[in-house]
Amino acid sequence: PPKPRTPPGLSILNPPKIVMPKCHIFNPENDLALAHGDPCYTAPLLARRLRADLSAFPIWWANEDDSVLVENKDDCNQWLESLPIQPLCRNFASLKNLRRETALEIAPWGWSHALCRWLERAVISEDRLPPELNVDYLRTLSHRSISIDIHTHLRSLVHDNLIPEECCTLSEVSDFVRHYGDAFIKSPWSSSGQGVFRVTKENLLNFYTRIERILEKQRSVMCERALEPILDFAVEFLSDGSGNVKFAGYSVFGNDATGSYDYGLVASTEILRSVIDSELGDSHRLDDVIASLEDFLSKKMGLVRKGWLGVDMMVYRGEDGSPRLNPCIELNLRTTMGAAASVIGNRYLLPGKVGKMYVRYYKRRDQLDSAVAAFAGTPPIIENGMLAGGVLPLVPVTSTSQYFAYLEVD
Repeated sequence: PPKPRTPPGLSILNPPKIVMPKCHIFNPENDLALAHGDPCYTAPLLARRLRADLSAFPIWWANEDDSVLVENKDDCNQWLESLPIQPLCRNFASLKNLRRETALEIAPWGWSHALCRWLERAVISEDRLPPELNVDYLRTLSHRSISIDIHTHLRSLVHDNLIPEECCTLSEVSDFVRHYGDAFIKSPWSSSGQGVFRVTKENLLNFYTRIERILEKQRSVMCERALEPILDFAVEFLSDGSGNVKFAGYSVFGNDATGSYDYGLVASTEILRSVIDSELGDSHRLDDVIASLEDFLSKKMGLVRKGWLGVDMMVYRGEDGSPRLNPCIELNLRTTMGAAASVIGNRYLLPGKVGKMYVRYYKRRDQLDSAVAAFAGTPPIIENGMLAGGVLPLVPVTSTSQYFAYLEVD
């Protein structure tokens, strides 16, 4: 992989131990931008609405000296003052702040050429952005075919051969589906499960047009055998950008009927691990997988990715009925909802408590107003400065909001 840009006089082999404050940017349309690949990409309206409505969301995983880029600092500061529990980070920034405070490291949800172009047009100097070659390589690594490399690397640590196949023709897809009888077809690049659909040999013909459209636009599809799920979870990692990728937590989540993210469990790392172990049973196998992934990810992307990345996994039921581990459903080379839930669970939840984090879309304003009014009936319960129950809003509601993120603790 290409090396990161190194200032004159510094060696990449011995970088200075300086921790710069970060300016976090919530750009959830990043996967869509990667799929498109064009720096001039414009996200769909709802994706732009999600970005605007949840722009303050990173305040929950940002650190004390960091800041979060938002469109309206006054609205966000007013919301922040109203919260019964205060995030560690209390700084909101505008583009003007970001241009002026050159010591701020830019830390987006994910990198793409489209984001780099947006920042350049906002007059952010080029030396604060990743090199073009690095972004190209990150896009390549974000292609779902990376799961083939991960499964191959972990092959000796799992029970079944779960290595996916990359198919470039409709005939290859048909052969795969007919062989396994039940399969998932995935776009190489997509967002939040939108490019994933389940196909059986009985209904394969109904999906020919959709598959051909993906092949035309993205040149291939990923094919995976369908498994009987028991638990969806992920292992979260942090990369320092200098070649070191380390385990940073777990996330346990639920998906809706379409396979899209529905909610994330929010709890301490210890509780989330106990939830996984209760279904998987074989905890040593997961520990071995995590250690092997640290090595693989460090070598493959440790120099070009700085920040969060996550590997979605699954506990599934084997043919003998026993629980087994699928160590890679996909790699998310960006911050994830799971990473956010993991940090919130460790920082802000009373020890021993478990909550659920939701991001909901409301087509009509009255629907959002009704939901917010209902949440007001179960206000947050604070004990020892930490959340012990009730509903905590994770973003402010403005006059234009359609998306709302909140945490519910029983």
